[in-house]
Amino acid sequence: MVLGLWVAVVCAPMFARGEASAESANIRSVRLIELNLKYLRDNDVEDFWQEIQKLSDAGLYPFVEDLGDPGDAPDHYVRVTFLHKASAEDLDNVFLFASINHVLASELLFEEIGHTGVYFKSVEVPPGIRFQYRIIENDPLTGLFAGARYGTRMHLLGGDPDPFCTNRKLYPDGLGEGKDYIAVWAELPGASAQPYIVEAGNETGELKTETKISELTGHSHDIYTYLPPGYNTDIEYPLLILFDAGSYFSTGKMQLTLENLIADGSIPPLLVLGIDAGKKDGQSQRNDEFTCSPKFMEYLAEELLPWFTSTYNVTSDPKQRVIAGSSFGGLFSTYFSFNHPELVANVLSQSGSYHWGRDEDAIGYEWLVREFAFAERKPIKIFMEVGVLEGEYSWMYSEFPHQLVSHRHFKTILDMKGYDVEYLEYGGGHEMLSWQGGIADGLKHLFK
Repeated sequence: MVLGLWVAVVCAPMFARGEASAESANIRSVRLIELNLKYLRDNDVEDFWQEIQKLSDAGLYPFVEDLGDPGDAPDHYVRVTFLHKASAEDLDNVFLFASINHVLASELLFEEIGHTGVYFKSVEVPPGIRFQYRIIENDPLTGLFAGARYGTRMHLLGGDPDPFCTNRKLYPDGLGEGKDYIAVWAELPGASAQPYIVEAGNETGELKTETKISELTGHSHDIYTYLPPGYNTDIEYPLLILFDAGSYFSTGKMQLTLENLIADGSIPPLLVLGIDAGKKDGQSQRNDEFTCSPKFMEYLAEELLPWFTSTYNVTSDPKQRVIAGSSFGGLFSTYFSFNHPELVANVLSQSGSYHWGRDEDAIGYEWLVREFAFAERKPIKIFMEVGVLEGEYSWMYSEFPHQLVSHRHFKTILDMKGYDVEYLEYGGGHEMLSWQGGIADGLKHLFK
């Protein structure tokens, strides 16, 4: 749903000490200033929330305000304002949990308007973006990058992230058996369209799942096989190898995307070999396997892929094969094709973790980028994208590049080496909410 756009055309008024708004001098949202004057200065909190509900029902929440003419500067931003009705009896803080290029948790704390129990937070972000968020009470205010984002907050991810947000999806048992997960997201005016995740009534294919234990690594992997509508054993099909396939098929609407793309002729009917990270003793091996592991590369090249091609009709032409993934999955996809262009000649990387470096590496970051820089050009084609909201990472030393920087570094190297590369910076963050739309763009480009 498109959100309302409130344009700030006047300066925020100043309030005298003693007025209801005096304790809320940090309000910058023109719309919230108006509502504050109309309701909260007279302590009419109930009518305030009724008005917010009406605005929400009309698709006008959160409040979005243009901060200037987009032609004024390349870093043109908009202001987005969220509201929260306090519920906890012992309330230490209210926190906006979102990937929007903030490093410090303290930068995302809400403020209370007077003593009304009405909390607000305004953030300035690039225009035309979408991002998932949730409002958390009594957040631990720990790190906002990598695994730390969720590791200290899992116990806080239940409940409704923002009752006034109408962009939402329920995931039954998303946090474990009997524990549903609700996702909500902000979608600003001008956000890129995602037409291929919309149900169009097209013919459906078949998705199979099974668990295979690797003879090489001993790890168990969930394997996903997708067969297109009308699968014919007399035809050799193009192939998509997809990492973190469970997430793509369950939350990323992957099957729907493929069938919409096939139906309108954007891509040919194809097979999918989907792979989830291996498990050992019940623990995920993703951080080991997907970080340019030679053994995992050997497993895919010499064990899993030969099994798949002997079981299903797949073309042997590497130019008709794509290897794809996001985050570490995008990193490994690039690594695999770089080393095995004779098997797969097309890479689709979404927010690939190109900042990653080997522990034993003296430099400590961008290991694969440097591999490309110092090797002969390989006969591969690359589609890579990264979100404009992926600049939030904070590491132990300042020279460590975040996602945007490492992608731009890699793009420069690829251009210098003469690679066929398509590079995009999309309006979003490091999440499936954006990747579910972008993967269609990548497949269309690589199969055109």
